[in-house]
Amino acid sequence: MEIPKTKSADVSPENVRVVEFSVAQSCYGVSIDQVKEIISANVMVVPVPDALPAIDGAINLRGKILPLINLAKFLHATDEKVGRIIISEFGQNLFGFGVSNVVKLHIVSPDDISVPTDLLQAREGYALGIAKIDRRIIYLLSLEKIARTISS
Repeated sequence: MEIPKTKSADVSPENVRVVEFSVAQSCYGVSIDQVKEIISANVMVVPVPDALPAIDGAINLRGKILPLINLAKFLHATDEKVGRIIISEFGQNLFGFGVSNVVKLHIVSPDDISVPTDLLQAREGYALGIAKIDRRIIYLLSLEKIARTISS
């Protein structure tokens, strides 16, 4: 899937490329460095026996079997149909993260990203930052920390 790019943004080494996606009615983002690819959710999902609630099942991605983590369930949001799957690789492990939709690729200045305070941080520390994009606040997530939280 091709991600719509921002209209006129200066890409400099300091700026962060953020993939914005929606989960239920909320918008989140991840650094593009965490994204290997984005695929349609029109894939067969095989349930995993006795899996955690956030694991929708396993998918076959070109011969590799990987878990599908439903971010709506993980974030305790309204359960919503998964429309896209963000594929990430940490170490040699592949993970699929189910989201409602992938919105846009943003180029964000570090000045527009702040570290979440303790009151705004998730218990497991998977919120890396809070970005101000187009007068909106978007939580920047660590998909790797989410995968580790589920795996432990």
